[in-house]
Amino acid sequence: MKRSLLYCLLVLCAAGALSGCREGEVLVRWRDLPPEEKRALAEVEPYIQRINRRPQDTAAYLQASRILRKTGYTSYALMCMETGLLYSPHSLELLLEKARIEEAMGLYGEALKSYRKVLESAPEDVSAVRGAARCLYRTGRREEAAAALANAKQLAPNDPGIVLDEADFAYYDGNIERAFELSQEASNLAPHLPGPYYNQGLALLRLGRLDEALAAAKKALALSPDAAEIHALLAEINYAQGRTDAAKTSADKALEIAPHFDQPYRTLGKLAQDAGEIDAAATYFRKAVALNPSDVYSLLKLRGFAEARKDDELALFALRRLSRLNPADETLREELALAALRQQQYSEAAAEYRILAEKNPANADFWKGLGGTYAAIGDKLGVIEAYHRLDALGKAGPNERLELAAAYVELGASAEADRHIAALSAELPQDDPRFARVLGQKLYREGRTAEALDYLMVAAATGDEDAVFKAALVSAALKRYEDAAAMLEDLYTRQPTRTDLARLIAEINDRMGRTEDAHRYYGSVLTFNPDDVAAGEFMARYHLKRGDTAAAREAVGRVLAVHPDSAPALTVKAEILEASGEFVGALGAYAKALDAEPSRKDLLDAVARIQKKVPESRSINDLRAAFRKNPDDYGILWDIAEMEAQTDPARAIGTLRLLSRHPAARRAALERISSLYFRLDRPAEAVAAARRIAKLYPDDPRSFTFLAETLAQTAAYRPALDELTKALDLSPAYVPALRLAGRIHLATDAPERAAAMYLSLLNVDPADTDALMNLCRIYVYYRKDLPRARMTFAELERLGVRAPDIEKAINELETKLPMPPAPRADGAQPPTVPQPAEAPAGITEDAALSFGPDKLPAIDAPTARQ
Repeated sequence: MKRSLLYCLLVLCAAGALSGCREGEVLVRWRDLPPEEKRALAEVEPYIQRINRRPQDTAAYLQASRILRKTGYTSYALMCMETGLLYSPHSLELLLEKARIEEAMGLYGEALKSYRKVLESAPEDVSAVRGAARCLYRTGRREEAAAALANAKQLAPNDPGIVLDEADFAYYDGNIERAFELSQEASNLAPHLPGPYYNQGLALLRLGRLDEALAAAKKALALSPDAAEIHALLAEINYAQGRTDAAKTSADKALEIAPHFDQPYRTLGKLAQDAGEIDAAATYFRKAVALNPSDVYSLLKLRGFAEARKDDELALFALRRLSRLNPADETLREELALAALRQQQYSEAAAEYRILAEKNPANADFWKGLGGTYAAIGDKLGVIEAYHRLDALGKAGPNERLELAAAYVELGASAEADRHIAALSAELPQDDPRFARVLGQKLYREGRTAEALDYLMVAAATGDEDAVFKAALVSAALKRYEDAAAMLEDLYTRQPTRTDLARLIAEINDRMGRTEDAHRYYGSVLTFNPDDVAAGEFMARYHLKRGDTAAAREAVGRVLAVHPDSAPALTVKAEILEASGEFVGALGAYAKALDAEPSRKDLLDAVARIQKKVPESRSINDLRAAFRKNPDDYGILWDIAEMEAQTDPARAIGTLRLLSRHPAARRAALERISSLYFRLDRPAEAVAAARRIAKLYPDDPRSFTFLAETLAQTAAYRPALDELTKALDLSPAYVPALRLAGRIHLATDAPERAAAMYLSLLNVDPADTDALMNLCRIYVYYRKDLPRARMTFAELERLGVRAPDIEKAINELETKLPMPPAPRADGAQPPTVPQPAEAPAGITEDAALSFGPDKLPAIDAPTARQ
């Protein structure tokens, strides 16, 4: 519902102004919304229509914004104001409303700027002066806030709102008695306003005077019966008095009025917890956090549930958010690192340990944790740095020194590796499995394959997963396919999201002629990475051999959508078209494959063969006649649609709509429709088609990823990231979602977030060259991290990828920023990462309970102590 509303307000109103459309022209109309969404936002409809007719209608924007705030759509109310200001940039009414919304959302710095902009044109606007005072107070500038409020008093000495602001300041300072007295004074000045009684109820609730609090809240409700905040306050008071039914009724009423208001969910969560319904309580608290990410009280509750139930996923959810709110709490950060490790979120764990270790360089546990996470990620330079620090502290045991030696082996630093191996050989026997793994790796790097396998098998016998993987690779290199497949299959049962394992098993089975087994494992690869070239090519050939040209076409189409110049995929497409009698299309595909690999004789022969058959190619009229004779053959419809798409995309869309009636072809047809709408320069309809896919297949991460990609093409990056979050919630290791998230973060100048996405992707598929390429660019152009750039570039070269632009950039960076020497055990230390700025002190549940409320429309957690 939210996203459709966003399109109503932004795409239909703002797109006209920003893309040069005629005034009032719209890309998405209100009537295009589903009926249930229309009903939910029926109050907004007249104002949307007014805006549609006249985009400069300031009053319509204001009314729409106020309705959106009332129903809990605060962020969309802000977008509404921003859209109105595009058309009326000098409207003080819109600017003042925008400031109030920003203040209600806790964006005090932005709100202060907006209030001051109002005051530049209207220096005696009391509302703006009061707003600026509140924002100054909430940003810690209390003397300036007091001066601003004194100025407001001079301008309007009898304004009850100023007294209420003073009451708020007293409340936030913990002077609850004074806050209550000021609220009483405000009610004497304006007995017809609900705000003073509401504030009295909050203060009396904190003071434990519950009967008086209830009376004050009822007075406020009598004056404003549709205020969700007052119903939420009544719910809290009833809860504190032990009247659970009344508390639930009030909370439900608040949510009925404002479904996106967080406070009632906290009350419902506490009620569910008291009733022993922990699952329901956790759901309520998570909803509260989703609506208010700064809700410390709910986060602490969730952390407590996670600890009691050993729920690592819930613990990670709560700890991530708590750590962002309180970055100086090292205990919290360590808990987050451990929770991330338990959930195999190694990049996140490494980032947390890095901060801890740099702030506490003498703490061996932090360096040990950092080295372990770097080892899990495969960051050999990170392993070297962390374990050298640990060794310098005298805390590096045999395991850490073995990892250090292995890292040097992997980086090809043979002198350092030999030095560490020689030192370890005096302490460990050569048949020690840990030592055998390192020796096996070293021999394998030196090309002594048979000897390497003997050592690796010793290590693999203990269940060492890295040793098992390397032993399998060596076995495959020695053409011992049965042994390699058995080891990899055992490893895959423990790591089912690793697409590189599934791909290797599939390739080995294909070499052994086990087509069905290869089909099964390539299917697993496509579950996480539908764009995998090898898997897509195999699947297309597999379906083609069985006569299923539609399935073969879909398989190869997915690969070509992402890798349009892939010669293997183009060859398979040509074979499919040739088998279907589409010789012109087949000739074009073979020619394009030949452009990519001009020395392939089989492609030259295929081109010569097809050129003789081109006159036999069927026309579109022949295809239509064939379809009339056999209307159940949707493969013919595909051919018709593709031919029409070349000359008449609009007609092709009609054919594809007919094709979408076939369940097996529905998704692919809708995806093609979406792409054709872009060709017709109708982006809103392209997005609508993608949304339909997401509604039809809500449990498939592909649906949300395709929608995100469609949104990204319209530069709607924030909504695209929201859809990718849904995809990754369904499948955290889904490769296309991780890849697209990385691209969007790069496009929006967020390289660190992009790096995290690409590292997560490489955890799933270490051979993903696209991820390696982009990660290398981040290291070169953003971080200026020469060692990691070199290491990543070396991995690209190992995989046969040439990137002259990156190589040139690395060489230029090397002249400006020489690579530091490798850290050594004799005391030389690598450069340190700058420490983050200090943040406020730790947050406890008791402190969370004492947080004061914001002004309407939100209560910031004024709950009674249990």
